[in-house]
Amino acid sequence: MYGLIIESNSGVSQYRQLYEQLRKQIMIGAISPTSKLSSTRQIATELKISRSIVLEVIDQLKVEGFLETRHGSGTYIAPNSFLRKGFEVNKGKKTELIKDRIAEKNTLSFIAGMPDLSLFPRRAWNHAYTQAIEYAETDDFGYNHPKGHYDLRLALCNYLYRTKGIKTKSSNIFLTAGSAQALSIVTELRKNPSIILEDPSAGFVHDIFQAKKCRITFAEMDDEGIIPENISTTDQDFIYLSPSHQYPLGGTLSAGRRIEILKKANQTGTYIIEDDYDGEYRFNSRPIAPLQVLAPDQVIYIGTFSKILSPALRLGYMVVPDKLIKPLKQIKQRWDLLNEGLNQMAMARFINEDHIYRHLRKSLKFYKSRKTAVEEAVFEILGDKWEISGNTTGLHLILRLEGTDFSNGFREKMRDKGILFEPVNTYSHQTGKHKDKLVLGYGHRSIEEIKTGLMILRTLLL
Repeated sequence: MYGLIIESNSGVSQYRQLYEQLRKQIMIGAISPTSKLSSTRQIATELKISRSIVLEVIDQLKVEGFLETRHGSGTYIAPNSFLRKGFEVNKGKKTELIKDRIAEKNTLSFIAGMPDLSLFPRRAWNHAYTQAIEYAETDDFGYNHPKGHYDLRLALCNYLYRTKGIKTKSSNIFLTAGSAQALSIVTELRKNPSIILEDPSAGFVHDIFQAKKCRITFAEMDDEGIIPENISTTDQDFIYLSPSHQYPLGGTLSAGRRIEILKKANQTGTYIIEDDYDGEYRFNSRPIAPLQVLAPDQVIYIGTFSKILSPALRLGYMVVPDKLIKPLKQIKQRWDLLNEGLNQMAMARFINEDHIYRHLRKSLKFYKSRKTAVEEAVFEILGDKWEISGNTTGLHLILRLEGTDFSNGFREKMRDKGILFEPVNTYSHQTGKHKDKLVLGYGHRSIEEIKTGLMILRTLLL
Protein backbone atom coordinates (compact mmCIF):
# COMPACT_ATOMS: atom_id res chain seq x y z
CA MET A 1 0.00 0.00 0.00
CA TYR A 2 1.40 3.37 -1.11
CA GLY A 3 4.75 1.59 -1.52
CA LEU A 4 5.08 1.29 2.28
CA ILE A 5 7.04 -1.65 3.71
CA ILE A 6 7.19 -2.23 7.47
CA GLU A 7 9.98 -4.55 8.56
CA SER A 8 9.55 -6.33 11.89
CA ASN A 9 13.29 -6.95 12.51
CA SER A 10 14.82 -3.73 11.25
CA GLY A 11 15.76 -2.31 14.66
CA VAL A 12 13.61 0.75 13.89
CA SER A 13 10.21 1.08 15.53
CA GLN A 14 7.11 0.47 13.44
CA TYR A 15 5.94 3.99 14.29
CA ARG A 16 9.18 5.54 12.96
CA GLN A 17 9.14 3.41 9.79
CA LEU A 18 5.53 4.28 8.97
CA TYR A 19 5.95 7.96 9.80
CA GLU A 20 9.07 8.48 7.70
CA GLN A 21 7.87 6.44 4.74
CA LEU A 22 4.40 7.98 4.60
CA ARG A 23 5.77 11.51 4.94
CA LYS A 24 8.28 10.83 2.14
CA GLN A 25 5.59 9.47 -0.19
CA ILE A 26 3.53 12.60 0.40
CA MET A 27 6.49 14.95 -0.10
CA ILE A 28 7.59 13.42 -3.42
CA GLY A 29 4.04 13.45 -4.76
CA ALA A 30 3.79 9.66 -4.95
CA ILE A 31 0.43 10.00 -3.23
CA SER A 32 -1.63 12.46 -5.22
CA PRO A 33 -2.11 15.81 -3.46
CA THR A 34 -5.66 16.41 -2.19
CA SER A 35 -6.49 12.71 -2.55
CA LYS A 36 -8.24 10.85 0.24
CA LEU A 37 -6.07 8.65 2.47
CA SER A 38 -7.12 5.05 3.06
CA SER A 39 -8.79 4.36 6.41
CA THR A 40 -6.55 3.66 9.40
CA ARG A 41 -8.12 0.21 9.72
CA GLN A 42 -7.26 -0.64 6.11
CA ILE A 43 -3.68 0.64 6.45
CA ALA A 44 -3.15 -1.34 9.65
CA THR A 45 -4.59 -4.51 8.12
CA GLU A 46 -2.51 -4.35 4.93
CA LEU A 47 0.73 -3.44 6.71
CA LYS A 48 0.04 -5.92 9.53
CA ILE A 49 0.66 -3.44 12.31
CA SER A 50 -1.39 -2.11 15.22
CA ARG A 51 -4.10 0.40 14.34
CA SER A 52 -3.02 2.51 17.33
CA ILE A 53 0.38 3.01 15.65
CA VAL A 54 -1.33 4.15 12.45
CA LEU A 55 -3.55 6.57 14.38
CA GLU A 56 -0.50 8.02 16.12
CA VAL A 57 1.33 8.56 12.82
CA ILE A 58 -1.74 10.13 11.21
CA ASP A 59 -2.15 12.54 14.12
CA GLN A 60 1.51 13.58 13.88
CA LEU A 61 1.30 14.23 10.15
CA LYS A 62 -1.82 16.32 10.73
CA VAL A 63 0.07 18.43 13.25
CA GLU A 64 2.87 18.94 10.74
CA GLY A 65 0.39 19.94 8.02
CA PHE A 66 0.86 17.00 5.66
CA LEU A 67 -2.65 15.71 6.28
CA GLU A 68 -5.98 17.33 7.00
CA THR A 69 -9.33 16.09 8.25
CA ARG A 70 -12.54 16.99 6.45
CA HIS A 71 -15.53 16.67 8.73
CA GLY A 72 -17.70 13.70 7.82
CA SER A 73 -15.50 12.79 4.86
CA GLY A 74 -12.15 11.49 6.11
CA THR A 75 -8.44 12.29 6.02
CA TYR A 76 -6.88 13.91 2.93
CA ILE A 77 -3.42 14.81 1.70
CA ALA A 78 -2.97 18.52 2.29
CA PRO A 79 -2.54 20.76 -0.78
CA ASN A 80 1.03 21.94 -1.54
CA SER A 81 2.51 19.28 0.74
CA PHE A 82 4.97 17.93 -1.84
CA LEU A 83 8.44 18.94 -2.96
CA ARG A 84 8.51 17.17 -6.33
CA LYS A 85 5.42 17.54 -8.50
CA GLY A 86 5.22 13.91 -9.53
CA PHE A 87 1.47 13.87 -9.84
CA GLU A 88 1.30 17.35 -11.28
CA VAL A 89 3.14 16.06 -14.37
CA ASN A 90 0.55 13.36 -14.88
CA LYS A 91 -2.19 15.85 -14.25
CA GLY A 92 -0.66 18.12 -16.86
CA LYS A 93 -0.55 15.31 -19.40
CA LYS A 94 -4.16 14.49 -18.65
CA THR A 95 -5.13 18.14 -19.02
CA GLU A 96 -3.30 18.27 -22.35
CA LEU A 97 -5.10 15.14 -23.52
CA ILE A 98 -8.46 16.63 -22.50
CA LYS A 99 -7.64 19.83 -24.38
CA ASP A 100 -6.73 17.81 -27.48
CA ARG A 101 -10.01 15.93 -27.28
CA ILE A 102 -11.96 19.17 -26.83
CA ALA A 103 -10.18 20.60 -29.90
CA GLU A 104 -11.07 17.49 -31.88
CA LYS A 105 -14.70 17.70 -30.78
CA ASN A 106 -14.81 21.36 -31.74
CA THR A 107 -13.59 20.51 -35.25
CA LEU A 108 -15.94 18.77 -37.63
CA SER A 109 -13.43 16.52 -39.34
CA PHE A 110 -14.44 14.78 -42.57
CA ILE A 111 -11.15 12.97 -43.02
CA ALA A 112 -11.86 9.49 -44.35
CA GLY A 113 -11.07 6.22 -42.64
CA MET A 114 -13.51 5.99 -39.75
CA PRO A 115 -16.77 4.02 -39.78
CA ASP A 116 -19.84 4.95 -37.76
CA LEU A 117 -18.84 3.46 -34.42
CA SER A 118 -22.43 3.53 -33.14
CA LEU A 119 -23.12 0.64 -35.53
CA PHE A 120 -20.77 -1.68 -33.65
CA PRO A 121 -22.87 -4.79 -32.80
CA ARG A 122 -22.13 -4.82 -29.09
CA ARG A 123 -24.54 -7.55 -28.06
CA ALA A 124 -23.53 -9.95 -30.84
CA TRP A 125 -19.83 -9.29 -30.29
CA ASN A 126 -20.16 -9.72 -26.53
CA HIS A 127 -21.95 -13.03 -27.10
CA ALA A 128 -19.23 -14.23 -29.49
CA TYR A 129 -16.45 -13.12 -27.16
CA THR A 130 -18.03 -14.69 -24.08
CA GLN A 131 -18.63 -17.97 -25.89
CA ALA A 132 -15.09 -17.97 -27.25
CA ILE A 133 -13.63 -17.57 -23.76
CA GLU A 134 -15.98 -20.07 -22.16
CA TYR A 135 -15.30 -22.86 -24.64
CA ALA A 136 -11.63 -22.12 -25.34
CA GLU A 137 -9.04 -24.83 -24.90
CA THR A 138 -6.51 -24.24 -22.13
CA ASP A 139 -3.75 -23.83 -24.73
CA ASP A 140 -5.71 -20.99 -26.34
CA PHE A 141 -4.69 -18.73 -23.45
CA GLY A 142 -1.01 -19.21 -24.27
CA TYR A 143 1.02 -17.64 -27.08
CA ASN A 144 -0.74 -17.56 -30.40
CA HIS A 145 0.45 -19.20 -33.64
CA PRO A 146 2.66 -16.98 -35.86
CA LYS A 147 -0.06 -16.98 -38.52
CA GLY A 148 -2.82 -16.31 -35.98
CA HIS A 149 -5.49 -18.48 -34.41
CA TYR A 150 -6.46 -21.43 -36.59
CA ASP A 151 -10.22 -21.04 -35.98
CA LEU A 152 -10.25 -17.53 -37.42
CA ARG A 153 -8.04 -18.44 -40.37
CA LEU A 154 -10.43 -21.27 -41.18
CA ALA A 155 -13.47 -19.00 -40.74
CA LEU A 156 -11.84 -16.46 -43.06
CA CYS A 157 -11.57 -19.10 -45.79
CA ASN A 158 -15.37 -19.32 -45.84
CA TYR A 159 -15.90 -15.58 -45.34
CA LEU A 160 -13.56 -14.54 -48.16
CA TYR A 161 -15.06 -17.02 -50.61
CA ARG A 162 -18.60 -16.00 -49.73
CA THR A 163 -18.00 -12.24 -49.89
CA LYS A 164 -15.11 -11.87 -52.38
CA GLY A 165 -14.82 -15.12 -54.30
CA ILE A 166 -11.33 -15.75 -52.90
CA LYS A 167 -10.53 -19.46 -52.72
CA THR A 168 -7.73 -20.07 -50.25
CA LYS A 169 -6.54 -22.37 -47.49
CA SER A 170 -6.02 -21.52 -43.84
CA SER A 171 -2.28 -22.09 -44.33
CA ASN A 172 -2.16 -19.11 -46.72
CA ILE A 173 -3.75 -16.70 -44.23
CA PHE A 174 -1.80 -14.56 -41.76
CA LEU A 175 -3.60 -12.54 -39.10
CA THR A 176 -2.17 -9.11 -38.33
CA ALA A 177 -2.78 -6.06 -36.15
CA GLY A 178 -4.46 -4.19 -39.00
CA SER A 179 -3.23 -3.39 -42.49
CA ALA A 180 -0.31 -1.25 -41.26
CA GLN A 181 1.38 -4.25 -39.69
CA ALA A 182 0.69 -6.35 -42.75
CA LEU A 183 2.42 -3.80 -45.00
CA SER A 184 5.38 -3.54 -42.65
CA ILE A 185 5.84 -7.31 -42.59
CA VAL A 186 5.61 -7.65 -46.38
CA THR A 187 8.35 -5.08 -46.98
CA GLU A 188 10.76 -7.28 -44.99
CA LEU A 189 10.59 -9.94 -47.70
CA ARG A 190 13.25 -7.93 -49.54
CA LYS A 191 16.12 -5.75 -48.39
CA ASN A 192 15.44 -2.13 -49.32
CA PRO A 193 12.69 -3.23 -51.72
CA SER A 194 11.70 -1.28 -54.80
CA ILE A 195 8.00 -0.54 -54.93
CA ILE A 196 5.54 1.20 -57.21
CA LEU A 197 3.13 3.29 -55.12
CA GLU A 198 -0.13 4.86 -56.19
CA ASP A 199 -0.04 8.63 -56.20
CA PRO A 200 -2.00 10.00 -54.46
CA SER A 201 -2.19 7.37 -51.71
CA ALA A 202 -2.90 7.08 -47.99
CA GLY A 203 -0.28 8.92 -45.97
CA PHE A 204 0.40 6.06 -43.56
CA VAL A 205 1.17 3.71 -46.47
CA HIS A 206 3.86 6.04 -47.83
CA ASP A 207 5.24 6.56 -44.32
CA ILE A 208 5.58 2.79 -43.76
CA PHE A 209 7.39 2.25 -47.06
CA GLN A 210 9.64 5.22 -46.42
CA ALA A 211 10.46 4.03 -42.88
CA LYS A 212 11.32 0.60 -44.30
CA LYS A 213 13.75 2.31 -46.70
CA CYS A 214 11.85 1.23 -49.79
CA ARG A 215 12.86 2.69 -53.13
CA ILE A 216 9.56 4.25 -54.17
CA THR A 217 8.40 4.98 -57.70
CA PHE A 218 5.17 6.95 -57.87
CA ALA A 219 2.48 5.93 -60.35
CA GLU A 220 -0.01 8.45 -61.69
CA MET A 221 -3.71 7.85 -61.06
CA ASP A 222 -6.95 8.91 -62.66
CA ASP A 223 -10.60 8.19 -61.89
CA GLU A 224 -10.15 4.55 -62.93
CA GLY A 225 -7.12 3.96 -60.74
CA ILE A 226 -3.50 3.35 -61.73
CA ILE A 227 -2.50 4.00 -65.37
CA PRO A 228 -0.63 0.83 -66.47
CA GLU A 229 1.03 2.20 -69.60
CA ASN A 230 2.86 4.79 -67.50
CA ILE A 231 4.62 2.26 -65.28
CA SER A 232 7.33 -0.34 -65.73
CA THR A 233 7.60 -3.32 -63.38
CA THR A 234 11.17 -4.08 -64.44
CA ASP A 235 13.42 -4.25 -61.36
CA GLN A 236 10.42 -3.68 -59.08
CA ASP A 237 9.76 -5.97 -56.11
CA PHE A 238 6.19 -4.82 -55.39
CA ILE A 239 3.28 -2.80 -56.74
CA TYR A 240 0.91 -1.36 -54.15
CA LEU A 241 -2.69 -1.10 -55.37
CA SER A 242 -6.12 -0.40 -53.87
CA PRO A 243 -8.08 -1.57 -56.95
CA SER A 244 -11.54 -2.00 -55.42
CA HIS A 245 -11.65 1.54 -54.06
CA GLN A 246 -8.55 3.65 -54.66
CA TYR A 247 -7.59 5.86 -51.76
CA PRO A 248 -8.19 8.74 -51.83
CA LEU A 249 -9.57 9.26 -55.38
CA GLY A 250 -12.15 6.50 -54.95
CA GLY A 251 -11.93 4.93 -58.40
CA THR A 252 -12.31 1.23 -59.24
CA LEU A 253 -9.60 -0.32 -61.41
CA SER A 254 -11.17 -1.39 -64.69
CA ALA A 255 -10.97 -4.98 -66.00
CA GLY A 256 -8.66 -4.03 -68.84
CA ARG A 257 -6.22 -2.30 -66.55
CA ARG A 258 -6.31 -5.22 -64.10
CA ILE A 259 -5.28 -7.63 -66.84
CA GLU A 260 -2.53 -5.33 -68.10
CA ILE A 261 -1.11 -4.88 -64.58
CA LEU A 262 -1.19 -8.63 -63.95
CA LYS A 263 0.59 -9.34 -67.24
CA LYS A 264 3.35 -6.87 -66.43
CA ALA A 265 3.78 -8.22 -62.90
CA ASN A 266 3.88 -11.81 -64.12
CA GLN A 267 6.52 -11.07 -66.75
CA THR A 268 8.90 -9.51 -64.21
CA GLY A 269 8.06 -11.59 -61.11
CA THR A 270 6.74 -8.51 -59.29
CA TYR A 271 4.34 -9.10 -56.41
CA ILE A 272 1.15 -7.05 -56.22
CA ILE A 273 0.13 -5.84 -52.76
CA GLU A 274 -3.66 -5.54 -52.96
CA ASP A 275 -5.14 -3.39 -50.20
CA ASP A 276 -8.90 -3.99 -50.00
CA TYR A 277 -9.63 -1.73 -47.04
CA ASP A 278 -13.38 -1.16 -47.52
CA GLY A 279 -14.37 -3.10 -50.64
CA GLU A 280 -17.31 -4.74 -48.85
CA TYR A 281 -19.26 -1.49 -49.13
CA ARG A 282 -20.16 -1.37 -52.80
CA PHE A 283 -23.48 0.36 -53.43
CA ASN A 284 -24.42 -0.23 -57.06
CA SER A 285 -23.33 -3.84 -57.50
CA ARG A 286 -21.79 -6.77 -55.72
CA PRO A 287 -18.20 -6.32 -54.45
CA ILE A 288 -15.63 -6.40 -57.25
CA ALA A 289 -13.60 -9.61 -57.49
CA PRO A 290 -10.12 -8.92 -56.10
CA LEU A 291 -6.97 -9.25 -58.19
CA GLN A 292 -6.09 -12.18 -55.93
CA VAL A 293 -8.86 -14.21 -57.55
CA LEU A 294 -7.23 -13.72 -60.95
CA ALA A 295 -3.63 -14.34 -59.86
CA PRO A 296 -3.33 -15.95 -56.42
CA ASP A 297 0.38 -16.71 -56.97
CA GLN A 298 1.17 -13.10 -57.79
CA VAL A 299 -0.95 -11.17 -55.29
CA ILE A 300 -0.58 -10.50 -51.56
CA TYR A 301 -4.12 -9.65 -50.51
CA ILE A 302 -4.59 -7.46 -47.42
CA GLY A 303 -7.91 -6.93 -45.63
CA THR A 304 -9.09 -5.61 -42.30
CA PHE A 305 -12.12 -5.48 -40.02
CA SER A 306 -11.49 -1.83 -39.11
CA LYS A 307 -14.07 -0.39 -41.50
CA ILE A 308 -16.55 -3.27 -41.15
CA LEU A 309 -16.60 -3.35 -37.34
CA SER A 310 -14.11 -1.20 -35.44
CA PRO A 311 -10.45 -0.12 -35.70
CA ALA A 312 -10.16 -0.77 -31.94
CA LEU A 313 -10.18 -4.52 -32.60
CA ARG A 314 -6.85 -4.26 -34.48
CA LEU A 315 -7.74 -7.24 -36.66
CA GLY A 316 -6.40 -7.57 -40.17
CA TYR A 317 -5.24 -10.39 -42.39
CA MET A 318 -3.14 -11.31 -45.42
CA VAL A 319 -3.78 -13.99 -48.03
CA VAL A 320 -0.37 -14.86 -49.45
CA PRO A 321 1.01 -17.03 -52.30
CA ASP A 322 2.31 -20.48 -51.36
CA LYS A 323 5.97 -19.61 -51.89
CA LEU A 324 5.78 -16.71 -49.42
CA ILE A 325 4.30 -18.70 -46.52
CA LYS A 326 7.59 -19.86 -45.04
CA PRO A 327 9.50 -16.53 -45.18
CA LEU A 328 6.49 -14.56 -43.93
CA LYS A 329 6.04 -16.97 -41.03
CA GLN A 330 9.65 -16.38 -40.00
CA ILE A 331 9.24 -12.62 -40.32
CA LYS A 332 5.97 -12.63 -38.38
CA GLN A 333 7.45 -14.70 -35.58
CA ARG A 334 10.43 -12.36 -35.32
CA TRP A 335 8.28 -9.25 -35.69
CA ASP A 336 6.02 -9.19 -32.63
CA LEU A 337 6.15 -12.51 -30.76
CA LEU A 338 2.67 -13.12 -32.15
CA ASN A 339 -0.62 -11.16 -31.94
CA GLU A 340 -3.13 -11.62 -29.13
CA GLY A 341 -5.61 -14.42 -29.68
CA LEU A 342 -8.77 -13.68 -27.68
CA ASN A 343 -10.27 -11.26 -30.20
CA GLN A 344 -9.28 -13.67 -32.95
CA MET A 345 -11.23 -16.48 -31.27
CA ALA A 346 -14.20 -14.15 -30.83
CA MET A 347 -14.06 -13.07 -34.48
CA ALA A 348 -14.06 -16.71 -35.58
CA ARG A 349 -17.35 -17.26 -33.73
CA PHE A 350 -18.68 -13.92 -34.98
CA ILE A 351 -18.18 -15.15 -38.54
CA ASN A 352 -19.20 -18.79 -38.04
CA GLU A 353 -22.46 -17.79 -36.35
CA ASP A 354 -23.29 -15.44 -39.28
CA HIS A 355 -23.20 -12.27 -37.16
CA ILE A 356 -20.77 -10.74 -39.65
CA TYR A 357 -23.13 -11.17 -42.61
CA ARG A 358 -26.11 -9.72 -40.74
CA HIS A 359 -23.97 -6.78 -39.69
CA LEU A 360 -22.73 -6.22 -43.25
CA ARG A 361 -26.28 -6.20 -44.64
CA LYS A 362 -27.38 -3.72 -41.99
CA SER A 363 -24.39 -1.40 -42.36
CA LEU A 364 -24.43 -1.51 -46.18
CA LYS A 365 -28.05 -0.33 -46.15
CA PHE A 366 -27.18 2.35 -43.59
CA TYR A 367 -24.19 3.74 -45.51
CA LYS A 368 -25.99 3.64 -48.85
CA SER A 369 -28.76 5.79 -47.39
CA ARG A 370 -26.24 8.19 -45.87
CA LYS A 371 -24.27 8.44 -49.14
CA THR A 372 -27.43 9.37 -51.03
CA ALA A 373 -28.26 12.01 -48.43
CA VAL A 374 -24.71 13.41 -48.65
CA GLU A 375 -24.89 13.70 -52.44
CA GLU A 376 -28.20 15.52 -52.21
CA ALA A 377 -26.79 17.86 -49.56
CA VAL A 378 -23.74 18.68 -51.69
CA PHE A 379 -25.80 19.89 -54.63
CA GLU A 380 -28.37 21.58 -52.40
CA ILE A 381 -25.81 23.55 -50.38
CA LEU A 382 -22.81 23.92 -52.68
CA GLY A 383 -24.57 23.99 -56.04
CA ASP A 384 -24.34 22.06 -59.29
CA LYS A 385 -20.90 23.41 -60.22
CA TRP A 386 -19.41 20.84 -57.88
CA GLU A 387 -18.57 17.36 -59.14
CA ILE A 388 -18.82 14.17 -57.08
CA SER A 389 -16.70 11.11 -57.81
CA GLY A 390 -15.40 7.99 -56.08
CA ASN A 391 -18.83 7.39 -54.58
CA THR A 392 -19.69 3.86 -55.72
CA THR A 393 -17.76 2.14 -52.95
CA GLY A 394 -16.57 2.77 -49.41
CA LEU A 395 -17.12 5.49 -46.85
CA HIS A 396 -15.82 8.60 -48.56
CA LEU A 397 -16.26 10.52 -51.81
CA ILE A 398 -14.43 13.25 -53.69
CA LEU A 399 -15.70 16.80 -54.16
CA ARG A 400 -14.28 18.82 -57.05
CA LEU A 401 -14.72 22.48 -57.89
CA GLU A 402 -12.90 23.12 -61.16
CA GLY A 403 -10.43 25.97 -61.06
CA THR A 404 -10.21 26.11 -57.27
CA ASP A 405 -6.92 25.68 -55.43
CA PHE A 406 -7.36 24.01 -52.04
CA SER A 407 -3.64 23.55 -51.47
CA ASN A 408 -2.39 26.97 -50.35
CA GLY A 409 -3.49 27.64 -46.80
CA PHE A 410 -7.06 26.51 -47.36
CA ARG A 411 -6.70 23.71 -44.82
CA GLU A 412 -5.80 26.25 -42.13
CA LYS A 413 -8.76 28.43 -43.09
CA MET A 414 -11.07 25.46 -42.62
CA ARG A 415 -9.58 24.66 -39.24
CA ASP A 416 -10.11 28.25 -38.13
CA LYS A 417 -13.79 27.82 -38.98
CA GLY A 418 -14.02 24.51 -37.14
CA ILE A 419 -14.16 22.11 -40.11
CA LEU A 420 -11.71 19.92 -41.98
CA PHE A 421 -12.08 18.46 -45.45
CA GLU A 422 -8.72 16.99 -46.45
CA PRO A 423 -7.46 18.34 -49.79
CA VAL A 424 -6.58 15.47 -52.13
CA ASN A 425 -3.33 17.24 -52.87
CA THR A 426 -2.31 16.43 -49.26
CA TYR A 427 -1.99 12.79 -50.31
CA SER A 428 -0.14 13.53 -53.54
CA HIS A 429 3.64 13.45 -54.02
CA GLN A 430 3.56 15.00 -57.48
CA THR A 431 3.01 18.69 -56.90
CA GLY A 432 0.30 20.40 -58.85
CA LYS A 433 -1.99 17.38 -59.05
CA HIS A 434 -5.59 17.32 -57.75
CA LYS A 435 -5.52 20.83 -56.26
CA ASP A 436 -9.22 21.31 -56.93
CA LYS A 437 -10.42 18.25 -54.98
CA LEU A 438 -11.47 17.60 -51.39
CA VAL A 439 -12.07 14.33 -49.53
CA LEU A 440 -15.40 14.01 -47.75
CA GLY A 441 -15.35 11.11 -45.31
CA TYR A 442 -18.96 10.56 -44.28
CA GLY A 443 -18.82 7.20 -42.50
CA HIS A 444 -18.53 8.68 -39.01
CA ARG A 445 -20.58 11.85 -39.47
CA SER A 446 -24.34 12.36 -39.24
CA ILE A 447 -26.12 14.05 -42.12
CA GLU A 448 -26.74 17.07 -39.89
CA GLU A 449 -23.00 17.41 -39.22
CA ILE A 450 -22.25 17.00 -42.91
CA LYS A 451 -24.72 19.74 -43.84
CA THR A 452 -23.16 22.03 -41.24
CA GLY A 453 -19.70 21.34 -42.67
CA LEU A 454 -20.86 21.99 -46.22
CA MET A 455 -22.45 25.30 -45.25
CA ILE A 456 -19.24 26.45 -43.57
CA LEU A 457 -17.27 25.32 -46.63
CA ARG A 458 -19.55 27.39 -48.83
CA THR A 459 -18.91 30.54 -46.77
CA LEU A 460 -15.14 30.06 -47.16
CA LEU A 461 -15.50 30.07 -50.94
CA LEU A 462 -17.70 33.16 -51.23
